[in-house]
Amino acid sequence: MLHRPVTMIVTALKASQMVSRALQRGAGYYMMKPISNKVFGERLQQIAEEMKENSTKQDNLTKSEQEYAVTEYAAAEESMTIRNREAGRRDNVVAIETNPSCPERKQGFPHSSRYSGDLEKDVTNVLLEIGIPAHIKGYQYIRQGIIMSFNDRSMLQYITKYLYPAIAKKNKTTSSSVERTIRHAIEVAWRRGSMDVLEDIFGNTVCAGKGKPTNSEFLALLTDRFRLEYREKIVS
Repeated sequence: MLHRPVTMIVTALKASQMVSRALQRGAGYYMMKPISNKVFGERLQQIAEEMKENSTKQDNLTKSEQEYAVTEYAAAEESMTIRNREAGRRDNVVAIETNPSCPERKQGFPHSSRYSGDLEKDVTNVLLEIGIPAHIKGYQYIRQGIIMSFNDRSMLQYITKYLYPAIAKKNKTTSSSVERTIRHAIEVAWRRGSMDVLEDIFGNTVCAGKGKPTNSEFLALLTDRFRLEYREKIVS
C-alpha cells in the first residue's frame, strides 16, 4: 500500500484562503511564523510519529470501518459547505494574519491549572479557565476529544474520520452534531472568556485582533500544550 507523505506548511502569508485550500487538499499541519527551531523540531518529530501510528491504524481498519469513516467525512464536509455558504464566509478558514496589536507571548498554562499528574483534572481546569461552561455539551465533547487525542496522536490528523465518530459513539449522537457543538463551545469561550487567559495558553496564535480558531486548531493546540507540559515535567 502506498502512503502519501504529509506536508507541513510554515507561513507568514496573509492569504488565509490559500492556506485553507492547501489544508483541504491534503496538507497535514501548518505553523505560523515566527517559530523557534526547538518548536519546529518538536512538530517534525510529532508528525513523523503520527504518520507511523496512523499508517498502522489505517492498515488495520476493516472495509466497513473505512467506508463508515469516508461517509462521515463526506457528510461533515457537505454540512460545513452549506453552513459556510449561508453565512457568506468560510468558517473553517484559519485567521493567520500577522497583527501588529498581538505582542509575541510565551505559550503556557496559567499557574493555577499547571500539571498536577491527573490529565482529566488538568483538562477540566484549563477548559473552565478558558471560559467554556461545564454545563454545555461542547465542554464535555472537547474534554473527551483532548484526552482521546492525548492518548492517540492519529486522532487529530484525521479529526473528521476518527475523533468526531469516536466522541459521537461515546455520547450516542452523530459526528456532525459533535462538530457543531464543539464549534459553539469555542464561540462561547471567545465571546465570554478572558482574552488574557486565552493568550496565556495559546501564545501568539490567538489574540483579540484575530478570529476564533477552528475546531481542529483549538483541539490540536490544547493537546500539544498538554503534551509539552507533561513532557517538561517528566524531564525535570
